[in-house]
Amino acid sequence: MAVAAEKKREEAKAAFMIPTAVLSDTCKQLAPVTQLSMGSVTQLSRTKQIKVDLLERRLNSLVEDAEAAYNQLNFALSEVDRTRIKRQIAALDQEIDQVAQDIDALTQGDKS
Repeated sequence: MAVAAEKKREEAKAAFMIPTAVLSDTCKQLAPVTQLSMGSVTQLSRTKQIKVDLLERRLNSLVEDAEAAYNQLNFALSEVDRTRIKRQIAALDQEIDQVAQDIDALTQGDKS
């Protein structure tokens, strides 16, 4: 990706390049779209990108729920409440793992 060009010396042919990995790390919106595969950049189809976006939103929501449950666990007074919250956390952890696997399958699988 060229990000600048020489304007004072038009005869000079220079540009700056930013590696895709750096762009993906910096701009989180690019991370699921681009992926280095044997030195080349591939893109997801529009349909897969929409699915990945929806799954990432779901993942973020689940992570927030898990954080809230962990915080609630610290303040639970009874053992019954603690047990109930631990079950919620276990279910959330499983769902988080499943959504993460679904995202990985879409981004690492067939790019068509």
